[in-house]
Amino acid sequence: LFKEKAYCDYGINFSVTDDLSFFNGYKFIKIFLTETTGKLLFKGDLDKLFSYKKPIAVHSDINGIKECVKLSIKYGTKLHVCHVSTKEEIEFLKRYKNENITVEVTPHHLLLPKNSENVKPDLGEKKDREALWKELGKTIDVIASDHAPHTKEEKKKGAYGIPGIETILPLTLDFAFRKKISFETLASLISENPAKIVSNKKGFGIGKDADFTVIEEKEWIVDSKKFYSKSKFSPFDGMKLKGTIKTVILRGEIVYDGETIKKISCKEM
Repeated sequence: LFKEKAYCDYGINFSVTDDLSFFNGYKFIKIFLTETTGKLLFKGDLDKLFSYKKPIAVHSDINGIKECVKLSIKYGTKLHVCHVSTKEEIEFLKRYKNENITVEVTPHHLLLPKNSENVKPDLGEKKDREALWKELGKTIDVIASDHAPHTKEEKKKGAYGIPGIETILPLTLDFAFRKKISFETLASLISENPAKIVSNKKGFGIGKDADFTVIEEKEWIVDSKKFYSKSKFSPFDGMKLKGTIKTVILRGEIVYDGETIKKISCKEM
C-alpha cells in the first residue's frame, strides 16, 4: 500500500498493544502516554518495553518523558521524544540528553499561542515558545510536522491536530530567510537529523542518494485551498512567508518542477 501510493521514500513505525505485541519491518515503536486522537494510550509494562532495546518514539507529557528518559538510560535504548511543547520539558531534556535521546518540535508549538488550536500536546505559553526557540539545533534535533489531516467536520467533533506537511518546509525556510536560524541549522533540523534517526540514508555526497530540494527567496501567502492534501485548512492561512520550493529531486530524478508532481518508484528507507 505504501509503495504504490508514496511520492517519496518513507519509513514506517508501529504502536504496540499493552501486551507488547510486536511487528516486523518497523523503524520505531511509537507509544502514546497521554491523550491523542483515537484509542492509542499505552498502559503496558514500560520497563519491559525498553528492555527489548528497540528504538522508541514517545508522545507524552513531562511525567512520561521523565520515565522514558530514565529507562532509556537504564537500558541504552534509543528514544525519540515527539513534539515537545513546554519550557519544563525542554529544560529537563537539556539536562539528560545523550547520544541515544533525540528531541523533536513542531512549527505550531514554536509559533501558535496557547488555546489557538486544538492540538495535542497543548500549545504553550510565550515562555514555552521562547524556551523551544532557544534550543533549536541544540537540545532539539528535529522539526517535524505532526501532520494530522482531519476534515473540518472531524475537527468540529474534537479531533486533535492540524495538517502540517505542506507548510513545514515553507515555515522553516521563512525562519532561515528572516535569520531566526541559520540555513545550516535548518538543513540539520528538517533533513539531515531526521534521516539519521529513522532511515539508512546517511547524508549527502558522492555515492549517496541524490535527494534534495531547490529553494528560492520568494514571498508568497499561504492558501490552504490550494493544498494537495484533502484537508483544506491551516492555522497559517493568510501568512506571508519568505521562501518557496522550486524543484524537488528524488534519487537524481526531478519529481517536482514548481508546477507538476511526477510519480516514481519509491522505497522504504
